[in-house]
Amino acid sequence: MGNQSGNRKDAFGNPGDWIVVISLILFLISVFALSWISIGLNFNVFGRSLIRRNLKTLGILDIPWYWLVILLVVAAAALAGLFFPTLKGALSIVAGVYFIIFSIIFYFGAWYKINAVIGDVVSLVRELPFVGSYLGALVGEITKKVLVVRFLSGYFLFIVASVAMLAGGIVRLFSSGGAGAEQAESEPS
Repeated sequence: MGNQSGNRKDAFGNPGDWIVVISLILFLISVFALSWISIGLNFNVFGRSLIRRNLKTLGILDIPWYWLVILLVVAAAALAGLFFPTLKGALSIVAGVYFIIFSIIFYFGAWYKINAVIGDVVSLVRELPFVGSYLGALVGEITKKVLVVRFLSGYFLFIVASVAMLAGGIVRLFSSGGAGAEQAESEPS
């Protein structure tokens, strides 16, 4: 019984706890304050940029709400795991792995979505009578060369937060095992 209250006091005594806290702060900054992706035009003629314009900048708040809710629930679970030292970083490790998988899926999903939009534009142009097939091929080539997609600081900060969350969980896991053994040795039998 005295052991459990001692564990609760030591909730932030582990360096892994602080790494998880820092990763959660980075997570919140990347989600609520920074943009993740930009879509723009870069039209070059003879090696010279004639048009260079940012069309749209998107943050993670622009994705479907259910993805954002899942991210916030996973982050909340990692935060709650800090107050239960008996979990030994398991929730932080799971959250870090989930965030890393999410960032990979987001990367490929963004490219897929952009290519789907290009495909929709090309298919609309191809439906034009007489010149549609020729114009569709031309629009497809121009769009692929002119459209520029860039991942921005929010996305990269999210990756850093994900890796830090995973690292914090691993540090908690390995340092909790050692702390529990030392505590068991120091207790009188």
